[in-house]
Amino acid sequence: MIDPGRSPAIDVVGAVILAGGLSRRMGGGDKALADLCGKTVLERVIDRLLPQLGWPVVGAVSASASERLAINANGDPARFARFGFRVVPDTVSGNQGPLAGVLTAMEWAASRSAASGRGADANRIYVATVACDTPFLPVDLVCRLSALLVSMPDDTIACAQSCGRIHPVAALWPLTVRDRIGDAIQAGERRLGSFIQRFPGVVADYGCPPADPFFNVNTREDLDRARRLMGDIRAGRTT
Repeated sequence: MIDPGRSPAIDVVGAVILAGGLSRRMGGGDKALADLCGKTVLERVIDRLLPQLGWPVVGAVSASASERLAINANGDPARFARFGFRVVPDTVSGNQGPLAGVLTAMEWAASRSAASGRGADANRIYVATVACDTPFLPVDLVCRLSALLVSMPDDTIACAQSCGRIHPVAALWPLTVRDRIGDAIQAGERRLGSFIQRFPGVVADYGCPPADPFFNVNTREDLDRARRLMGDIRAGRTT
């Protein structure tokens, strides 16, 4: 959990779960809504992310908690109504990928920051993003990324890494770079990995544990593997 008193230089105004993809490799539909051992994949992500924003997952989502977390998704928002969070569609048309989702997250965070009187363009204000298909997300992600940013330049992007692979969706983004994301999209850029190389960056390396905390569910086979992995974790056969 982020303690503002311990890292006053970093202001994480909220988090957005990116669920704007088309789930083509799952055969269509919403992979975020697939069942994973009694809960949806998205619920698994929420359960692991929400406490990092200062709100425990207990019963119904409070109004205050719902303001700290949003879901980026296109199409009918009613399919996510059960979760109690605001659904924000891409601010650019055409299903242009995760970079568009990050821009949307920044616009949502900027509006929250401005409404609170902090200013949408103030330095050291960040928004967290994670993917909707990472049900084993680290419970210390936001804290670790924030700690890395305290002494870094204002335009630094912090993201996670595991098993030698960078995960640019699992990241903290400074709101001051959102105009440059918009410019990149207009110029035809679609890849997050390419975009973040333009800025100073820091990485939280989670090594390569038996259960990769950034394992993502893209296919039916991945979903079956996630179910087996969940069973192993519950039985204490892996960590």
